Amino acid sequence: MEGGRLKSVFEAVEKGSSKENFPLYECSSCKNSTIYPKCEKCGEFCKRKFYSYKLDQFSDSEDVDNEKFLPFKNQRIDIKHFFEVAKKKLGFRIDDLPLVVKGLKKTSSKGHDCENLAKGLLRAKYNLNVNKDGTVRYDISEMPLTHFKPKEIGTSVEKLKELGYEKDINNSPLENDNQILEIFPHDVVL
Repeated sequence: MEGGRLKSVFEAVEKGSSKENFPLYECSSCKNSTIYPKCEKCGEFCKRKFYSYKLDQFSDSEDVDNEKFLPFKNQRIDIKHFFEVAKKKLGFRIDDLPLVVKGLKKTSSKGHDCENLAKGLLRAKYNLNVNKDGTVRYDISEMPLTHFKPKEIGTSVEKLKELGYEKDINNSPLENDNQILEIFPHDVVL
């Protein structure tokens, strides 16, 4: 990616384009060539394309006449275009985004698949960290919980009665799993 040592998306956008191995897709509807499995212009799903460096040609399948075609090509893409599309899709203005939005130097998967830039902008804006397995987890362990319904926590009315929950917030006897209960100060829901 053209974002320098900090892998800055903004720096790459300023340069206007980025040259790297990118996946090949073609929209069946509007014939747009793109790096995403879903067309950023019309929203339709795209068909995977393949490329042979030896023959310097594209194909709809991986193997043609015993020649291996790859699902990616080292190509220059207009990163500014994809950035503007992502911003518009999310309804963001440039000042809605943090000063630093990090990207990757290069894709590492077999097909060099890349996620939609909009996902990266969302993670940057809301300061969400990505784990090595590609998942994002939100720590809610310190979120205050004051009230709950038995059905929300997957605990039976009988078990809650054993734990001392006798009445709901309206001082009615605990009888069903839709009643709202106030959590005891010493209790925690995991």
